[in-house]
Amino acid sequence: MDLSMPPLGGVAAIRHIKARHPATRILALSGTDDHQLAEDALRAGADGFLSKTVRPEALVGPLQTIAAGLKVLDPGLLDRLLSSTRKPASSLVDSLTPADLKLWTLLSTGMETVDIAARMVVSERTAKRMVASLLHRLGVNNRIAAAALAGRSGLLEDLAEG
Repeated sequence: MDLSMPPLGGVAAIRHIKARHPATRILALSGTDDHQLAEDALRAGADGFLSKTVRPEALVGPLQTIAAGLKVLDPGLLDRLLSSTRKPASSLVDSLTPADLKLWTLLSTGMETVDIAARMVVSERTAKRMVASLLHRLGVNNRIAAAALAGRSGLLEDLAEG
C-alpha cells in the first residue's frame, strides 16, 4: 500500500480494507521520511512499513514474513519508535506543579508516606491523598511505576548528579 496514494490516502485505505477484511495483510510503503505517517499506517492496521527506496527484489522477504503473520518495520522507524517510548511526553511533566514534581521525586526515591508528609509539611493522611492523586495524573498504578516513569522522564537526573 502506497501511503501517498490518492484520493483517500494510504492510511484511510488501510483502515477501510482492515475493517472489511481483517485477515488481509498489508505492507505500507512510503517515499517520505514522515515517521508519523508510518506510525499512523501501523495504527490503522498495516502489518509492516518499509521505505519505497528498498530494492524491489528485497521486498520478497518482508512480504513472505508478513504473509506468515509477522510484522516488518523499517529499521529507522523502529529506532524512532523505541526512543520515543523511553521518554514520556513533555506535556506530562509540564502539566505538573512544582509541588507535584517535588512529591514525584520524593516517592520515586523510595521515601515512605510519613517522611513525605514531613518533607511536604502536611499530615500523613493528606500525603496519602496527594500520592494517590499524583499516581492517577501520571497514569500509573503504583509507586514503582511512578519511579520508573520519573527515571524515563529525566526527573531523577539532577539527583544522580548532585
